[in-house]
Amino acid sequence: MKVLYKTLFLLAGALVILLFILPLLRGENPYTLRLERIDEGSSYEFPLGTDQLGRDILARATAGGRNSLLIAFTALSLSLSMGALLGATAAFGPALWERFVTGLTDLFLAVPGLLLALLILGFLEPSPLRIVLILGVISWAPYSRLTRQLLKKEIEEPFVPALKALGLSRSRILRVHLLPPLFPILLAQAPLDMASLILMEAGLGFLGAGLPPPLPSWGSLIEEGRYSIITHPERLLLPCLGLMLLVSFLSLLAERYALKQSSRNLQ
Repeated sequence: MKVLYKTLFLLAGALVILLFILPLLRGENPYTLRLERIDEGSSYEFPLGTDQLGRDILARATAGGRNSLLIAFTALSLSLSMGALLGATAAFGPALWERFVTGLTDLFLAVPGLLLALLILGFLEPSPLRIVLILGVISWAPYSRLTRQLLKKEIEEPFVPALKALGLSRSRILRVHLLPPLFPILLAQAPLDMASLILMEAGLGFLGAGLPPPLPSWGSLIEEGRYSIITHPERLLLPCLGLMLLVSFLSLLAERYALKQSSRNLQ
């Protein structure tokens, strides 16, 4: 397991560095049209060839990887913050508010995220900001439920009434004494959700509901490359391997982090 984790760590790290460094080294613009070089195969100048508009596929694949990572990370930050806030207010708030948040959490957990994102984007024109907001909003429920359950246990501890007796407000008790110890537990869920968001963003791109043209994403590049999979399979190399590598690494990272947290709690 350790060898696999280290191997995936090195490969994923090399991939991320490649996505951000390679464009600086090559200097290719992923949006440049070359109508005289449409649909070319691999060459020294274009290692993965060109698409139907003469654009460099390698440049578009690296740009698509950066877009997918940035969208997933931003949406993850939004969903974690939103879920922790709603879960904390539900645990510490009135009973009516707790029932409302609990019911809303169950509703979002019951509906598949990709289906809900497609439903919302069916009424809106896709844009990077809207995709980030939609992915963040549909992914907050697990953090809300986890935060609420953990805080419910913490509130029953003897030190909470003691802090109230000392005159500390509910918000201060929550911010200073209850929420900080929960962040390591919430972060154990984050890599797995990051992998899920990367796949969800790629799924939206593959189905034509992702980033609008000419912005590339791994999902849209896979959708474009599937038509030439027999003649030019190399066009799918970076998007497919990148998705597989990042998702595998993040899943293994979440598992190792959860095991470390459980071993610390047992000590």
